[in-house]
Amino acid sequence: MLVVDTDVTFFRNPLEVLQGLPPEMRVADVAALDDTGPGRPHGFKTGGIVYSRYLNCGFLLLRNTAATRVLARQFRTALAARRGINDQAVFNDVLWPLAQRRELHAEALPPARFLNGYRFYEARCAHPINASAIVAVHHNWVRGDERKWARATDYQTLVTNQSETRGSFWKRAKWAFTALGPWN
Repeated sequence: MLVVDTDVTFFRNPLEVLQGLPPEMRVADVAALDDTGPGRPHGFKTGGIVYSRYLNCGFLLLRNTAATRVLARQFRTALAARRGINDQAVFNDVLWPLAQRRELHAEALPPARFLNGYRFYEARCAHPINASAIVAVHHNWVRGDERKWARATDYQTLVTNQSETRGSFWKRAKWAFTALGPWN
């Protein structure tokens, strides 16, 4: 099952790309968008939990396994107990202990193909965008829906004209991938 937030733009069919992932990702219980960035580097540690990566539950591939059913139950319970806490933090707090005990196999999707908002908009210089590789962008790492919409519009990642062709959209988006500098 592919779980996707509404603030994700697809630039190609993700199912075709996901089928071509390396074997360890295809057999993982969970393969999710890597949401690491400032304050959440690889090996991030909080409350005694070491996150191999900070994963985003807004774009993830779930296999129907006993492990993912346990993850779902524990995640729902933790969300109910921790109302008002960012759901990404709760997701990672539940996921990584299961993974560390080898009760769940979790993988991060290739971050150059499945980009979080920080990597796509702000870390362009450190991680140049390869337009031919990009599959999806999650428009996160920004506060406020108005700012999120404005940023996505500025970077040509939205179709706002219903008559626009896929080719025209791709041409606009590809130009923006390489021509625009980091967003601030």
